[in-house]
Amino acid sequence: MMCLVKLNKKNKNYIILGVGGVLAIVVSLFIFKKDRLDEYSCIFDDGSGPIYLTIDNDNIVEDKRTMKISKETSDKIVALRYPKTNYGSSHTFFKRTNKYVKRYKSGKDSTFVLDCTQLN
Repeated sequence: MMCLVKLNKKNKNYIILGVGGVLAIVVSLFIFKKDRLDEYSCIFDDGSGPIYLTIDNDNIVEDKRTMKISKETSDKIVALRYPKTNYGSSHTFFKRTNKYVKRYKSGKDSTFVLDCTQLN
């Protein structure tokens, strides 16, 4: 059994304001969308380096190698390079600690941890 509420002028105004508020929020999200272009200088654990890392909305760029971001959470950004081959690699950037981890699976597993400093 359904009960219908008679809409008076006051209720109609609340509905219109509610819908208008939701539309304003959606439009403002599209207008004020921030494009990411973060640049980092990263040093290996042994002190060698630096390598330069750029993270935009869709890619991680390390030197001249561009890797598509495959997964992003509030803690980390993961990009895979040649994932279906035996020489592929996984590149993970941890946002809170500014650590960059490179894992290679060619031959023996090799993992490199870099400490990064944001440039911009």
